Amino acid sequence: MRRRYIVTILTALGVVGYLALDDKQTAPDNASVIDAINQEPDYIIKGVKAQHYDKNGVLGRKIEAESAEHLPISDTTKLIQPSVILRDKQNPIWSVKSQNGLLLGTQTLELNGDVQVLPMKGSQTELSLKTEHISIDLDKQIADTSENVLIESPDTKIHSKGMNMNMITQQVQFTSQVRGQHDPKTK
Repeated sequence: MRRRYIVTILTALGVVGYLALDDKQTAPDNASVIDAINQEPDYIIKGVKAQHYDKNGVLGRKIEAESAEHLPISDTTKLIQPSVILRDKQNPIWSVKSQNGLLLGTQTLELNGDVQVLPMKGSQTELSLKTEHISIDLDKQIADTSENVLIESPDTKIHSKGMNMNMITQQVQFTSQVRGQHDPKTK
């Protein structure tokens, strides 16, 4: 009878030892678990409608999107079908739309896929812009791209490879391969 107890106890210790050894081999390490958690969004929003006000309480921009996912580790927000209204003081001046975007903190907006920059009704400009990628400094309202750009107004078309644009003063610097067409009789 004593032998049975000893054999049972030794068997139990062997099973416990094996399970403890097996757990150490199959358990994920803490670093990979933390990395996986950090790559997950801390919030996901469907039907986004956000407004940003400056320090004086003046509405600066409105952002709408089909959805948004915020990644806390990099403080970036992935946007699907974003639409942004940029303002100069109280006046809306630009509507910017694309297939997707990435908001880096609260300052930089990277837009990709069929980007369209259109003047708002009542704006002092008639020019529109189309490209595949654009980066906008939201505080300074400076737009920049190295992609092909088409800028159109009723009497002008300009094609360029890359540009930098002050969206408030509407001053544009073209980078390279600039081609233009202007018809003064169009108006």
